[in-house]
Amino acid sequence: MQSGNRNRIEIEADKFATFFLMPKKEIERVFEKIFKTKKFKIDQDSAFALGFESEEALKKKCKTLRELTRLLAQQTLFYSNPFMSLVERFKVSVETMAIRLEELELVEY
Repeated sequence: MQSGNRNRIEIEADKFATFFLMPKKEIERVFEKIFKTKKFKIDQDSAFALGFESEEALKKKCKTLRELTRLLAQQTLFYSNPFMSLVERFKVSVETMAIRLEELELVEY
């Protein structure tokens, strides 16, 4: 019984940390400022902005939604504009930020 409570408490602590370190409104604001959209989609323009020669080249590099969100989480250049990556800005791991971007449905694959 105690391990069940501990798991629930750990889950609640993880959720609190997520909301505290990566608040929804702040992530959305920064994401839109960086990527010039409320929801990132792969197309010719977005691929070019990330430094790929084509939409197909980006899809070849990122075969899944998670691979794409990982790329965006650590990206430091968009349309030749340098910026601090989301990972650096929020001081979280690439995987943590990728999951948060997916939770907030900021990226479509």
